[in-house]
Amino acid sequence: MRAPPEIFDPGKTHCPSCNATLDSLVERCGFCGFTAQTCVQRYPFVPPPLDRFVDPDSALEPGERKVLNKALNRFEKRFPQVTVTVCVMQLPEGTDGREFGYWYLNRSLPRNPEERKRRQHHMLVIVDRSSHSVSVTVGYGLDCILDDVFLPRSLNEAEHHFKTRGYVEGIAQWLKLLTRNLGTALDEAQFAQERWERRGSPMLGQFPQGEALPTRPREIVQSPRDTEREEPAPKPNPTSISGRTAVASKR
Repeated sequence: MRAPPEIFDPGKTHCPSCNATLDSLVERCGFCGFTAQTCVQRYPFVPPPLDRFVDPDSALEPGERKVLNKALNRFEKRFPQVTVTVCVMQLPEGTDGREFGYWYLNRSLPRNPEERKRRQHHMLVIVDRSSHSVSVTVGYGLDCILDDVFLPRSLNEAEHHFKTRGYVEGIAQWLKLLTRNLGTALDEAQFAQERWERRGSPMLGQFPQGEALPTRPREIVQSPRDTEREEPAPKPNPTSISGRTAVASKR
């Protein structure tokens, strides 16, 4: 018996470049003309593998890696099907986190069949030390849970840690909140699935009167920022979420 589509529906697709809402998967954005080839041309090189840490400038101190390792181990133990990469780098000025995360996650070549399989449930956290912003991009397999409401809400809850303690403590706190919120969401989805299977339905997606699942609202939240700069932090920027890859980024 298949699950009702409302439980696992990934929602609408958003353009990684202009963030316009698209009605379906398309090869070219009808608003800005963005295509996958646009990213290939904009970033004409092969990105490094998606290891746990990607830190080309060795910006992470040993103690910071220890903090992040502990938080990542705890999260991946709770959700063993999910793998996480923390990428810390200085992106060129004007680089859009939506495009960069989309390109990196899709362009980085898996090194073996197992890694290719797990890529669908991979989560890429990009810390841009140039713009002092944090972006999160997820694979297609996580869209049904980490949607354009759930993911930015969890980032927003950790915003205070990002601003006052920097991106290392911010990511650790965010993973802690994500573990709690994701566990609750999965429990609710499982309960809805079990209830639907017990009652059954004559047609896929039909529920007895009064039992339809609520539709998913869409909202804009504020992006957490790393404020290790000496100058006052500017006002936070809107967060944007793609229907196929979820990203919180500085505009």
